[in-house]
Amino acid sequence: MTLTQDRDTVSGRMSLSSPETGISGGVSMEGTLTFTGTARNQVVNVEFANVRFELSQNGEMTGTFEQVYTRPDFTGTYRLYDTLRTLHRSN
Repeated sequence: MTLTQDRDTVSGRMSLSSPETGISGGVSMEGTLTFTGTARNQVVNVEFANVRFELSQNGEMTGTFEQVYTRPDFTGTYRLYDTLRTLHRSN
């Protein structure tokens, strides 16, 4: 995962056992990061949903997000609930 912050907007690239995708979102006044993105290939779509990361005072980011898998030829979805334990910030 690579994230770039410019004031209150965030952009970057993310891949979790899926095609790499562009992501975009924002940062609240309290420092909470939210973003969305959908990775697609010939077989599956992976949506990053309900992303909520918080930056601690020591510069580490933690939070939760979901991966929602869909396929055009199947009905329904497969949802993974994930926890980001530590993401280190660099300037």
